[in-house]
Amino acid sequence: DNSIANDIYKFSPVFVHIAGWAYENDFLDKSFVESISFVENYSNLIEKKLSYQTFVDNVLEGKLVKSMFKESVAEFVNDYIELSGYSRDISSYYNRSLWDFPEDPSHFKDIYLIISKSKQNYEKHKMKNPDLAIFQEHFEHD
Repeated sequence: DNSIANDIYKFSPVFVHIAGWAYENDFLDKSFVESISFVENYSNLIEKKLSYQTFVDNVLEGKLVKSMFKESVAEFVNDYIELSGYSRDISSYYNRSLWDFPEDPSHFKDIYLIISKSKQNYEKHKMKNPDLAIFQEHFEHD
């Protein structure tokens, strides 16, 4: 039964977008990047020589874990995925369901800008409301 593998593959865009965004913004842990020849594999992904699934399997070993990221961004990444910030942002960008994203690296730049904007909002709101995880620009709290 490949149901677990199929579930992981459904999440391939999430893994690819978050890892790629972190890499492009120098948020990946240096030892993680060096230990798995991330740069070469990421380049192959962008050039469409490597599928999202292969990247997730071979480079990320089917998971995103805190140790892959620099400490300064690990909490954001966790909250962004767990609390549906990512799925809201990207579903809105593609105007389709989370499970129906194209595997198209030409969208990376736009997606990374969206993730960066959510991180900026998250950090801004954390100062006023440290117990909340808010990814939208405007938020009113009583």
